[in-house]
Amino acid sequence: MTDQRSVEAFLPLDIVLLVIDHLVAGTNAVALPPSHPTTRTLLALTRCSRAVNPTATKHLYRRCLFIDSAWRLSVLNDTLAPVEERQDNTRQHMTALYLAPFQNSINDPRVAYNVLKLFHHLRSVLTRLVVDMPLRSLYPEEDVFQVRHVLREGFEFLTLIEEFTSTRDELFISAVSKRDHPPFWTRWPRLRRLALYNADLDHDVWCGIAELSELEVFVATRPDGVDELSCDFVKSLPRRPRRVLFVDVPFTWVDRWEGLLTNIAGPYPDMLVCWVEAPLDMDAEDVIGDCQEWTRDRALSGAIWAGGTPVPTADAQS
Repeated sequence: MTDQRSVEAFLPLDIVLLVIDHLVAGTNAVALPPSHPTTRTLLALTRCSRAVNPTATKHLYRRCLFIDSAWRLSVLNDTLAPVEERQDNTRQHMTALYLAPFQNSINDPRVAYNVLKLFHHLRSVLTRLVVDMPLRSLYPEEDVFQVRHVLREGFEFLTLIEEFTSTRDELFISAVSKRDHPPFWTRWPRLRRLALYNADLDHDVWCGIAELSELEVFVATRPDGVDELSCDFVKSLPRRPRRVLFVDVPFTWVDRWEGLLTNIAGPYPDMLVCWVEAPLDMDAEDVIGDCQEWTRDRALSGAIWAGGTPVPTADAQS
């Protein structure tokens, strides 16, 4: 009599790896948070089998570098330090990063130095970056520990950046009271997408934008200086991005604001000017914070670069 033995069902490894790949297929997110089901699944897969660990680890590093505390930043640096010594290929997957290691102030030399170390580790691979740092919490004249110098040195490494969002300011990392001219982000020649919060859109900023030959989209959330711009000046620039999106909360979209946007809306043969209304409560206690969070979430998902309503040009209204 033939023994009846139970045979456990199994999937070939190739199919298992395809399933893991499917977990992140189609997502354009910069970084999924630790609580996201995909992140949790990938983390569990790194621990369940040596066969699937490399694939799960690759996706974890590529899609889930969500560094929202000083502790996570320190742990990541500890992970990367031995990698640097043995020339491991782990870093090659770390192309996108969300970085928010500070709490209420950047006046923390230890965290600032860890930011510098992380940017040094990722200098040859990082192309997408969302920073959520309170850079305006410490002005140059108050910077006793030279924190701003350290952060500035770190950002200097990021010459490969193609997509950048600063959710709380215009990337205010000047080490002196006077603002950078041209703006600091003009040092990133590969920049294709740029989003800034509450930037002063003066002539220096627009001249800096014109220096970026690869820039396709510029997003300005709650900007200043719009009333000082004109279509004639924007037309005079040697280069323009393909799309410019102005973002603000609903109660700001009054006739005067729309008139200012119309004044700079063109027409241009190579640039489309749009506005985006952030769907936030105009009666909220912290409109600034809510708008910054909205900008952060849209940047993390990749949605910040799309959409918008074209601003009618003065010619179209006449």
